[in-house]
Amino acid sequence: MIVCTSTDSKFMPGCLALVHSVKKFHPDAKCIVVGYGITSNEITELETIGAQVIIDNEIYDPRLHGKARATLFGMLNAGKDKELLHIDSDAWLLAPVDNIFRHLCDDGMLAFHDHRAGGISAETIEELFGEKLKPIIFNAGIVFYKLGDLAKNLIHEFAWSMDNKRRQEECGNQPTLRILAAKYQKMGMQVILSHDAIHWNPIWSQAEQLVLEGEKWINEKTGKQQNIFHATGGKNRKKGLNKPWQIPSEWASSTLASFQWVGGILPTCDGSEKESSLLTDSSTIEPQETKTSS
Repeated sequence: MIVCTSTDSKFMPGCLALVHSVKKFHPDAKCIVVGYGITSNEITELETIGAQVIIDNEIYDPRLHGKARATLFGMLNAGKDKELLHIDSDAWLLAPVDNIFRHLCDDGMLAFHDHRAGGISAETIEELFGEKLKPIIFNAGIVFYKLGDLAKNLIHEFAWSMDNKRRQEECGNQPTLRILAAKYQKMGMQVILSHDAIHWNPIWSQAEQLVLEGEKWINEKTGKQQNIFHATGGKNRKKGLNKPWQIPSEWASSTLASFQWVGGILPTCDGSEKESSLLTDSSTIEPQETKTSS
């Protein structure tokens, strides 16, 4: 399995936690980290815990290009491996995730439904992509791929699209990937849209109440196992404090507990590291199997 992500220095605490979490559950997975403006010390930190770091050209904007470039470099470094996970660097694994790939055939993608549809007009889509396409609405922060020919072509076109001025300006990265998923589905690529986003690609508020039961993180809102935490939909965007490692611990104690459980380190204003005493144990419950629908 290949796991790919992108980061800058602001997201480095999350990226380190992500790599730690991948190695915790999938020691043999290859982690590809595309870096934007990160320091030599940060590169060393990532390499020390098992990541392969690729420093991208400085003309690229991580917010615009990061998803596409990380997925592209993940694919280009996959070798014979056909299983690729793109995951944002403000997310981390809380359980093994390779069982997702069994839902996919040899050429396809699986993503998680997003209630935020976006506003690209049908006319704009037809003009920019050359055909009528109805976007498949999912969150582009966490996407599983089986690398057949069509999936590889999609990834190449996604990266090219973020270099195309009009697609950049009128669509952006997430809407572009949604449109391309529809395009390549019409060509025969398998696309699975899972409606179990809450346990695999949640917004923060859906998974902010977590409890550790044995070796499983349970979402207290649903009573089911949380497989991935994704810190999208931050708590205090007006002040710029919208990631777990930026906010006071009392705001999100269980979120920070899961962050530190996988190996995340909370930075402090003096540059030192914080210890955690937030973890609690109780009885174990069985994990819930993901349900997907095409």
